[in-house]
Amino acid sequence: MSININSNVNINSDMLKSQVAMNKEEGRISDFKKIMEDAVEGKKDEKLKEASEEFEIYFLQMMMKEMRKTVNKDDSFIKESNAEKIFREELDNQMMIELGKTGQIGLAKSIYERLIIENE
Repeated sequence: MSININSNVNINSDMLKSQVAMNKEEGRISDFKKIMEDAVEGKKDEKLKEASEEFEIYFLQMMMKEMRKTVNKDDSFIKESNAEKIFREELDNQMMIELGKTGQIGLAKSIYERLIIENE
């Protein structure tokens, strides 16, 4: 009986990577919910702005993640390694954080204005 150790290691590393991503995602969502609840309850402009900006960044990160899924990786010459996938995900996340901080998309501003109107 032979056991392919490489496939087991790949399965376990993929499962671990998936679990880490889910935990990171759940933590980010709970942080956002807490910021939003504090902002709405306290009606603090700074907290509402922070929550709006966090949501814009989260939205941009999810958009980039879904866009990456549409790229056909089967046609590439070189197979992408796990390290490269992790690096690309982190790079995408950081780029979306920086893009969100610029305010050029305008989603945070729209959300903030809507929250101000609803809380008056």
